[in-house]
Amino acid sequence: MQHRETIGTEPVFVAARFHLRDASHPIEKRLADQRAEAAHLVPPVPREDGAMDALADLQEPIDHMRNLGVVPCVGSQVVGGDGVAGDHDDDGGTRGRAGMAAEARDDGLLAEAEVQDGEEDNGGPAAPHGLTSGVKGDIMHLMDRVLRRVPKNHGATALFSRCFSHALMFYNSADAEAARNVAAEKWPDMTWREVLYRQADWVNRRVRRTVPAPKVIVPRLEMLFADCGKIVDASTKQPLFNEATWKAARHVIQTAKGG
Repeated sequence: MQHRETIGTEPVFVAARFHLRDASHPIEKRLADQRAEAAHLVPPVPREDGAMDALADLQEPIDHMRNLGVVPCVGSQVVGGDGVAGDHDDDGGTRGRAGMAAEARDDGLLAEAEVQDGEEDNGGPAAPHGLTSGVKGDIMHLMDRVLRRVPKNHGATALFSRCFSHALMFYNSADAEAARNVAAEKWPDMTWREVLYRQADWVNRRVRRTVPAPKVIVPRLEMLFADCGKIVDASTKQPLFNEATWKAARHVIQTAKGG
């Protein structure tokens, strides 16, 4: 009895019946109308819009960096062509490499154990462990599997992180063309390639993206990882991918193959 007096009894909340409202109550109807008006409806993507491959626009800098083999440290000119070496925000200021490389990351949401699914250590696919959902992963966490293991101060990290996103998604052609016209007026000294690289946040807020079929994604990922993984940073003398990064990359490819 003494114990019951110490811990007390479970609290009970009592409300008068006339304080309760159902869906037919005038206030509930008004709130429902307000929520409906505030809802942001995403317009459907017309089939005739087509798709724009931003990765193709950045292939020349990728090839240049791959052919160099060793790239300068962060802050130096790392690629040729239009010179997409720096990363800028909407106001023209330069952002840190670490922030840009982590644009699709969320370290607090992806547990280390989650990276182990989908592939055994011998390189082959693992047996499923009782899937409870048809959703196997989203783009952010898929990219995080590799980007969390890429050195943030590596000279190739900036371009690789941009191209990784473009390898997984295509831009809507109609949206991209409209953004390109506005960008030409907003940044007359930048080419479209530079805008895609330096102003990626600005573009992504204005251009819808779609994820193509696995048969399209997989060879793009395999080529991107092969092109960028062995590039060495001139300062640290380390390649972009280490053993853990290559393993994570194989997991990503295996996930992409599974749809």
